[in-house]
Amino acid sequence: MGFIASVVIKTVGRSAAKRFEAATRDAAGTQLRKLMDIVQRNQDTEYGREFGFRSIRSLEDWQNAVPVITYEDIKDRVDRVTRGESNVLTAEDPVMFARTSGTTGDAKYVPLTRTCQGRDHSDQMRTWFHHAAVAHPRIFSGKVLSLVSPAIEGYAPSGVPYGSTSGHIYKNMPGLVRSTYLVPYEVFELEDYEAKYYIIMRLGIGADVSFLATANPSSIIKMCEIANDNADVLLKDLHDGTLNPKLSIPPELRALLQPRMRRDPERAKRLERAR
Repeated sequence: MGFIASVVIKTVGRSAAKRFEAATRDAAGTQLRKLMDIVQRNQDTEYGREFGFRSIRSLEDWQNAVPVITYEDIKDRVDRVTRGESNVLTAEDPVMFARTSGTTGDAKYVPLTRTCQGRDHSDQMRTWFHHAAVAHPRIFSGKVLSLVSPAIEGYAPSGVPYGSTSGHIYKNMPGLVRSTYLVPYEVFELEDYEAKYYIIMRLGIGADVSFLATANPSSIIKMCEIANDNADVLLKDLHDGTLNPKLSIPPELRALLQPRMRRDPERAKRLERAR
């Protein structure tokens, strides 16, 4: 990681951590203020009017007025939001939907507004980065290999995109920060999982990676399986500075990746001996 990028990330993380630590000194008060802010912002929505948000002044008021629910209880309302209806659950229109995988039933759509994507949300990861760097001072000494899902996987009937919030953050991070990440965002949009993970491993074995991040540990297992199944081809690519020509990937993506395929015969030999 470049010196300037490292300083920027650490400075931003330190500021976020200070805000978090200040909030923890009055955790109950912080949570109540956040709740009241949400209630006030959304008091004139359909949901807010039904449950009397305008009259809520305390946690007890909230507990008495608003029922505990499941997704199924508001599914019809969420479906209306995906069709473009406004002011149903939130006063702000969603800018995207996070969508669950649907492994335990139908996929669920979570409306995300610009407020949802504000500083409070960003501070969560920034605070984590700060404490990770304090505990592991060399975490940003090399490249960051982060695994995300595509920012946009499709569109709701309203035309608002749905996809991965982590992918959205990755795709839209500032250029200075993006330069510290090993894998170009375009790789994560590949539908061919074998090609996607091959490229990630090809980039990974040719770089000094000091930080690997993923929301799903099974992704790391997948990377190891790809490495084992394709060890000979990967090591040849590393030795020659190439990217397997048999991979079925768009020409523009191959053109983007090829300059990153650094030739490193010595590293290839070391990895061969380590097999």
